[in-house]
Amino acid sequence: MHLTLMFRLLAAFTLIAAICAAVAWVGVSGLRHTSTSMERMTHIDVALLVLIQEAHIGLLTERRFEKDLFLNCGDDKSQRQYLERFEKSAKRRTSAYCGSSRPPPTIQRS
Repeated sequence: MHLTLMFRLLAAFTLIAAICAAVAWVGVSGLRHTSTSMERMTHIDVALLVLIQEAHIGLLTERRFEKDLFLNCGDDKSQRQYLERFEKSAKRRTSAYCGSSRPPPTIQRS
């Protein structure tokens, strides 16, 4: 079988073009998967992270009031003030998560 130089070059070019197309298809499908993962991260994970950070800040604040309450064990006036602050903070935190006018962050599952 005797193939001409033109036929060999054309076959090699076609083979290289097919390999490049396959690599491009794999790359595009990988980017599509990465894009889907990033969308999931921004919609679900970041919204949950915001809620966790707000809860953490609230717990630290309430813990501070609790420590101040115990540090002022002998002073009834100071204890009542810290207890009122603690209760206000706890109510504010509870209303923020259980029925406030502020809508909770939307978590979209894909």
